[in-house]
Amino acid sequence: MINKTYDLEFITPAFLAGANQKQGELRAPSIRGQLRWWFRLLGGFKVLEANYPNVRDQEIQIFGGMSEGRENDNKKPVASSVKIRVDHRISYVSKHADDLKAGINTAKGYLLFPLRSRRGREEESKRGVFLPEMEAARFNVYVSIVRNREISDSVHALMTVMSHLGSLGTRSRRGFGALCCHDNQLTLTEALTYFSRPSNVVVKTMSEVDSGDEALNQLGRWLQRWRSHGRSPNLNQGPGFKYAKNDHDIGLTRDRRNSVAYRPALGLPIQQRYSSVRSSANWEAQPGNDKGRFASPVILRPYRLASGKWLPLVIFADSLCWPDGRKVYVDGSPVAVSLDLYNAMKQDLQDFQISI
Repeated sequence: MINKTYDLEFITPAFLAGANQKQGELRAPSIRGQLRWWFRLLGGFKVLEANYPNVRDQEIQIFGGMSEGRENDNKKPVASSVKIRVDHRISYVSKHADDLKAGINTAKGYLLFPLRSRRGREEESKRGVFLPEMEAARFNVYVSIVRNREISDSVHALMTVMSHLGSLGTRSRRGFGALCCHDNQLTLTEALTYFSRPSNVVVKTMSEVDSGDEALNQLGRWLQRWRSHGRSPNLNQGPGFKYAKNDHDIGLTRDRRNSVAYRPALGLPIQQRYSSVRSSANWEAQPGNDKGRFASPVILRPYRLASGKWLPLVIFADSLCWPDGRKVYVDGSPVAVSLDLYNAMKQDLQDFQISI
């Protein structure tokens, strides 16, 4: 057995809970889920590629699951090669967006929109959260390799990627629950060399700022200017206004046969409400009763540098972007989707120098 301990820390508020949403809870399955997600995104481990060219087969060998048997095509259970344990102090607070100075008209509030306070139901709106200034923001993760010792270095690389780029909890794709590791010996550049498809991830950044709070504000303002449609000068002069206006108008029209939409490539579902005509439009990933979702391939992530400065990172998961030829369904009507908005957002930012 090979054992390693990781000293991790939440550097932005982490909304993590179990059955009771007001009680903060960090469990090993949350860590495993994040590791599996990065593992798939990066195309699996190079060290296993020869014997297991299929990423799904690799994942079963590492994390366990049901494998195809060699006889009669019977599925056989495979035990996990990786055991994870979390040593975490149970110390949390219950907050909603307004408690974190993230009101509905703020940049942080835009990122925390689903956790906004509801009038008359303020207490019900609160969620368990671990704040960076709390003692419980820092915790240990114990990783054991119980078989397949050849994957030990690759698993270490996977933990490195997660600690540099990963986040946990509600709104983790929008800057919350960001992690850092205090004792990792690999750089991010070195860690990515252990994977078969490191180019599946493109990391961009804005200029340095002085705090995690300002990094979240920068990211919120940036996303809003690309994604939102509105009449205020901050929105109708933004680089994304022409795309947002196009999709706003699609929601209003009945004949959508020749339309091309942009914002679905940033995540679904979308609900539009038009107060002037008292109507609405629902954008879904699939037609019929099984509406489905499309998780955003654009991930916002504050990053703390060794100098104490912060970088507002934007991570583009290219292998998970909107598939060519796939339609979005606006009130059941199929509409073509373009990646022009997604690509323009990527070109707006600087390359992240990942040799750290």
